[in-house]
Amino acid sequence: MKRALSALLLLIHPFSLFAKGDTVRITIKGESLTQPIEISDAAVIRRFDIWTGPGTTNRLDEGLNVDWARPVADLPKGCQLFEVAFEVAFTTGPRLRRYVVIYALAPSNHQGYVYIPGRDDPPYRDNVALILRGTEGKWFRALGVWEKIANPRIAGSQSAHN
Repeated sequence: MKRALSALLLLIHPFSLFAKGDTVRITIKGESLTQPIEISDAAVIRRFDIWTGPGTTNRLDEGLNVDWARPVADLPKGCQLFEVAFEVAFTTGPRLRRYVVIYALAPSNHQGYVYIPGRDDPPYRDNVALILRGTEGKWFRALGVWEKIANPRIAGSQSAHN
């Protein structure tokens, strides 16, 4: 099944398997934020390459904003959820594509978790058109470097009643 889906994706989106675009912006959205957070600093973005981890030729235990070696069965109660979009620019095909994950932040210890959208989640189709990881529909611990960058920005952009 996975092989058939990969072949189908090659026919539909052949550019995505051969051309790797550059991430140009990371956007964090959430109900508790006064406005979306946009990160466009190239030095920061470079640390969260979507072309790493499962489903890529750059298989690392860490990549994107995920600690791939640390899957999580259940989230702590009360986590705040945020949509994180990695916007990737290509020179061919659709110029700007998004790879979206969900970032959950536990209020008790500020530990972060990342969900790779699964088959029934809206971002799934666009995500797998770029990368079919084989980890879709699963939660992982967030990378510590991601938490150090994202958590202060989230805290600084939350509305007063949160």
